Amino acid sequence: SLEKIYKKFEISTHHKLNIGYVGSNKNGKGLDFFEKLSTINQLSNLYTFHIIGKNGNSNENIKYYGRISNSKATEIISNVLHIGVLPNDNTIQISKELEISKYTSPLKLFEYMGGGCMILASDSKVLQEILNNSNSITLPLDLELWTNKLIELSTNSEEILKLSLKGFIDLIDNYTWEGRALKISNMILY
Repeated sequence: SLEKIYKKFEISTHHKLNIGYVGSNKNGKGLDFFEKLSTINQLSNLYTFHIIGKNGNSNENIKYYGRISNSKATEIISNVLHIGVLPNDNTIQISKELEISKYTSPLKLFEYMGGGCMILASDSKVLQEILNNSNSITLPLDLELWTNKLIELSTNSEEILKLSLKGFIDLIDNYTWEGRALKISNMILY
C-alpha cells in the first residue's frame, strides 16, 4: 500500500505533492537547478523534493536517497512521485573532451512516463523529440518560471493527472516493442 511505501522511505506526508529528480550529478543534467528549486520558500510548503542518485542531508523539505537499486528507484517513481523533472541543459559535459547532449537517451523520461509521473522538463532539444504540450510541461531553465509553474500546478491536480495519463499512453503507444510492432503492422496492412 501507499502508506507502507511512505513509511519505508520515511517520506513526510504533510506536503501535497512529491516532485523528484532521478539521475546523476553530471554537468548539464540539472541536479543543481533542482536543488536550487528545493530552497525556494514558496515551494517548500507545497512540495517534498526527492533526489535519487546523490547523497545529502535530508530534511522535511528534501529527501536524498543516494544510489539505490533500480527496483527501489522504480518503486519510488511509481508510488511516490507525482512529478518527475528533467532540467537538462542543452549541453551535457561529462568530461573536458566529451559533450553528449546530441547522443544522450533520456531513459529517466521513459521511467517517469511508465511510473505515471507528470513530466516537467527543460526545453532541451533532445527532450523535444518525445515531449509535447499534451504529455508534459517544458520550460526554459529559469528558476522564476519553474517556481511559478509549480505554484500553479500545486492547485491543479487535474492538469497533473491529465499530463501523467497522456505521458503513460504515449509511452505505451510509441516507445514499447508492442507499440512499435503495432505501428509497423498497421503500415504494412493499410
